[in-house]
Amino acid sequence: FHKTKNPKEYINLRSSSKLFHRALHQPPPLWTTFPCSNHATLQSLVDRLEKLRGDEESSGNVPSVLFIEEGEHRGGGRYVTMKKPLSMYGAGCGLTTLVGVGLKIKGNKSDGIVEIQDLTIKGGERGGLFADGGMKVNMRGCTIEECGGFGVNAYRADITCDDLQVIGCGSSGVWASIQCTI
Repeated sequence: FHKTKNPKEYINLRSSSKLFHRALHQPPPLWTTFPCSNHATLQSLVDRLEKLRGDEESSGNVPSVLFIEEGEHRGGGRYVTMKKPLSMYGAGCGLTTLVGVGLKIKGNKSDGIVEIQDLTIKGGERGGLFADGGMKVNMRGCTIEECGGFGVNAYRADITCDDLQVIGCGSSGVWASIQCTI
């Protein structure tokens, strides 16, 4: 129990017994999973969540956590772009792999935090993670491999990395420019 960091494990623990239900006082966040029968691509699901969060009436009923199931998931473009805060969790580094696509974080610094944990980004055409002057990014337990450009590119952004490996990318492993903190 104490070694568990992934929210999906907390949700499963909370529902497995009354003891854990009482001990874990905080209710679990609203969450969804990918693959999803209603969305062929990860970008499609992220776009739908962001559209729903933009509607003030329903924004409290929209998942803020996205669990990406074990396996290789291909992208539909160069990047999956996120403009609203979202926590994205894989099943484990090496178990969940985004293939041929990177993650681009936009939005405003005041919007919130994007969390990315326990996944591998492999073979992104341009780069693995591009934080473009937007929200703060916390990345934990991830690997970025064989991307065409930078592994991590921070442009006017704040990124916190814990247990991150960048392997064999075409340009620098990590690149920071113009008022960045990594």
